[in-house]
Amino acid sequence: QTGSGKGAGAGLLADTGGIGSYPIRTGKTLTYWAELNGNAASIKPSFEDIPFFREWQKRTGVKLQFIQPPANQAKEAMNVLLASGELPDMIEYEWASFPGGPEKAIKDGYILRLNEAIDRYAPNLKKYLGGHPEIDKQVKTADGSYYVFPFIQGDDRLRTYQGPVIRKDWLDELGLPVPATIDEWHTALKGFKEKKGVQAPLTFLGVPSPLFGIENGAFVGAFGIKKGFYLDQGEVKFGPLEPGYKQFLALFRKWYEEGLLDRNIATVDTKTLDSNMISGRSGASIWNAGAGIGTWQPIVQERDPNA
Repeated sequence: QTGSGKGAGAGLLADTGGIGSYPIRTGKTLTYWAELNGNAASIKPSFEDIPFFREWQKRTGVKLQFIQPPANQAKEAMNVLLASGELPDMIEYEWASFPGGPEKAIKDGYILRLNEAIDRYAPNLKKYLGGHPEIDKQVKTADGSYYVFPFIQGDDRLRTYQGPVIRKDWLDELGLPVPATIDEWHTALKGFKEKKGVQAPLTFLGVPSPLFGIENGAFVGAFGIKKGFYLDQGEVKFGPLEPGYKQFLALFRKWYEEGLLDRNIATVDTKTLDSNMISGRSGASIWNAGAGIGTWQPIVQERDPNA
């Protein structure tokens, strides 16, 4: 699940018993189609290798046979799956991105409308959604159809998983504090460049679109805005139309000219990002706690225990 709370989750497939039928299949193996999250895939290649999924089955008493599409090919694999007509019992997918939306997937008979299942089998979920209307409207269609058992990030700790990452050992070496302001970041990145000879002090994702790495607010947030659409005290705003966005672009243009940003700013993908941070080509990034620090730290510390 992507963690958006707006459509990520598992939907029951129509062939588990027909529309409106929700059989309990205790003791049987259910098929579960899902793309393995990249955070986990970098450590363990399949669902069967991950202790969480073994424990999950143990606690629920439900045996799962995982069907795992190739990495980064979920959309293509989904199209092939639906065309085949051989549907698994469950699919975990970002149904909001399905052509025509989740309501179309329900009407085409690919997934079940879950209202009856939630009423009958999920009293805790039903009670939670009833008490949180702002979340409830995000996990159902405009027609009122529930289509997933959602991943709800109901705590700030679950919503905080990405942000600026920096080599603390390099800061210590240069006698610098962990940067908390734009000026302090400039000093740190300049120190990495000039005193340590780092080629690309700050690197971040430029794929699938330039400046993609700042989507969640890193650096651009210092100007009181986000890159795309966002809510500001109940008003919908679009970052690039706000005055602060021009200030942000001017800052990053200056940093680029000074060689503080990765020269390959528009083409950095996750593999490049990993390589930059692990090799020491970069000393700062914007990425996840799991897929970023969780991937880089063990490898870098093998070479340098102080990292």
